[in-house]
Amino acid sequence: MYPRPDSLGALLHELLTGRHLFTGPSEYSVMEQHINTPPAAVGQFRPDVPRGLDELILAMLEKQPEDRPATAAEVHERLMTSAAVTSGVRAGRRCLWSGSHAVATRRTYSPGSPFRPATTSVSLTRR
Repeated sequence: MYPRPDSLGALLHELLTGRHLFTGPSEYSVMEQHINTPPAAVGQFRPDVPRGLDELILAMLEKQPEDRPATAAEVHERLMTSAAVTSGVRAGRRCLWSGSHAVATRRTYSPGSPFRPATTSVSLTRR
């Protein structure tokens, strides 16, 4: 079991925009928006966010659970596809976006110490 995609989508949305998904004069107003109002796309606040990531976040925030990604593997695949399209990166386990370039990271573990990971980062600039 992985966290509900709507929870992960809300977290990513708020981290990337610095705003709550919905605001209003009362708790009832905010709850009503959660039920009936589609969220604004991250790209409206952060045009530098890749379209694929923006679309994935909106998919995770769909009102109907059956319209959201069904598994963590699906979310991961869409994240990696978005990163590859955005940066031209085809290898690497994790890709993080930063403005006009992607940072691909691969976490490895130091020999003899399973609790001290060593991280290798490669910065790839989009051309």
